[in-house]
Amino acid sequence: MQNFKESQIVKEQEIYACMLHGLFDEYRFLHRYPPQYLTKIAKLFGAIIKNNLLDRVLQDIALKFVFEAFRRDNKRQKFGIIVIKSFFDMLPQFPKFLEDIYNIRQSIQNTEPQMMVDIERLYREMAEQPQQQQRGDPEADLATNDSDQDHGQSASIAALAEE
Repeated sequence: MQNFKESQIVKEQEIYACMLHGLFDEYRFLHRYPPQYLTKIAKLFGAIIKNNLLDRVLQDIALKFVFEAFRRDNKRQKFGIIVIKSFFDMLPQFPKFLEDIYNIRQSIQNTEPQMMVDIERLYREMAEQPQQQQRGDPEADLATNDSDQDHGQSASIAALAEE
């Protein structure tokens, strides 16, 4: 997918956009998936986030889908947990998402108590970072995702988020 994302060939860019569109479109049907397929889709979703295969707009939509999964049925919550586990080490790069997940931690606590302990730890560390930055600690900078390229797929997938 990385090669298709970065390709200069229009056809490959279109294939990349179609793959992402199809994946994002499947979110609506997760509640119908058998467990083994739900797990595969969630791992794929997490890998796409972890490997920075999305521009900023699509990344925000993907994170919104993951967050919304915790407000839905148990299958979608399972989806959200698997996705977060797939890119857990990158959570500090998404401080707003980490804060949102922290704020709904009770929905995770029941099914994944250890994951919640880890999220709480990351959240506390993130909360301490602004204080360290004020003291001039160069290691306190939050990682950022500078993937602002738009390959044209953002608009059509953004429409899915509104459904």
